Amino acid sequence: MFRQQASLVAKKREQVRQRLEAVRRDKANVDAELASKAAEVSQLPDQPVLRGEEFRKYAAELRGKTAQYKRMKAELGGLRAEWGTLSRTVSLLAGQDSSVTSQLSAVEAKRGVAGFAQTEEQLRQAEQLKAEVDSAKGKTLEEISQVVEEINRQIKDNKTRLAPQIKSLRTLRAQHGEIEAEYLEKKGVYDNIKAGFDSELTKLQADLDSAEKEAQQEESSCHYYDTLSAMERVKLQRIADEKEGRALRRAMPDGAVVTTYRELYERRIKEQEAQQRELRERQKALKENHVPNKEQMQLFRDLNKLLRCKVDLQKAARAEAADMAAAEQQESNVLSLGND
Repeated sequence: MFRQQASLVAKKREQVRQRLEAVRRDKANVDAELASKAAEVSQLPDQPVLRGEEFRKYAAELRGKTAQYKRMKAELGGLRAEWGTLSRTVSLLAGQDSSVTSQLSAVEAKRGVAGFAQTEEQLRQAEQLKAEVDSAKGKTLEEISQVVEEINRQIKDNKTRLAPQIKSLRTLRAQHGEIEAEYLEKKGVYDNIKAGFDSELTKLQADLDSAEKEAQQEESSCHYYDTLSAMERVKLQRIADEKEGRALRRAMPDGAVVTTYRELYERRIKEQEAQQRELRERQKALKENHVPNKEQMQLFRDLNKLLRCKVDLQKAARAEAADMAAAEQQESNVLSLGND
């Protein structure tokens, strides 16, 4: 019984504490607003004084806020008094609960049912917790049901609201299907025409490449024939010059002067023939003197070897003579020492 009273008092105390916190928050908001207004008033010293209707309106607002402040202050005082009373009641009930619990434990121990009250309290708390869970579950199910009903209602409203748009969308979808079919048909025609154009373009490109290549060949041939024509014109001009007796007058290396190309080429031919005869004679002389010259080279090599051998022998003889002279000098020195 005392525990139930204590539980009720604790719940009421928690409610009072929550109300006290709310009142404190309201008071803090009012104080902050009052400080803000005071700051605004202090920052605006040059503002004109309110008069007439504005002053009456401001005074009414101020009276309302003052009354609200006094009401909240009185309510805060009452809550504080109630908080003190409840705190004292809780402390008294806690002391009584401790005493009763001790007596009950002694009685249970005396009766042989120790822990019965504690078990009963645990069962009561479990039932209370189960009731709270069932209540929360019921509230949750009710909230879920309300949410489902709200969703269904919104779906129905959206269907009703979107019905014209859905109908228009179906019409547009049908039009889209028709346009898409027409597009695919025209796209097929376009692809066929494009393929034909591409094939013809490829053929024309090949013909163009062949024509450009042929034109390059013809241009090259044209340049070649132009060059030949220029050379022939030069030859014809030379022939015409010789026919008309115009002098060439070109000095040769031997000091002679030729007046025609015939003379020029004849002298060059004679020079080449003279060079050929001279080269043949030199070749013949080389062939005739090859064997004697070869033998003479071999004789020079043998003579060089003999001279080298002679030089080496002379060097060896000189070295041997020097050694013998040194030995005789040493013997004479030994003999002279013995006689002394």
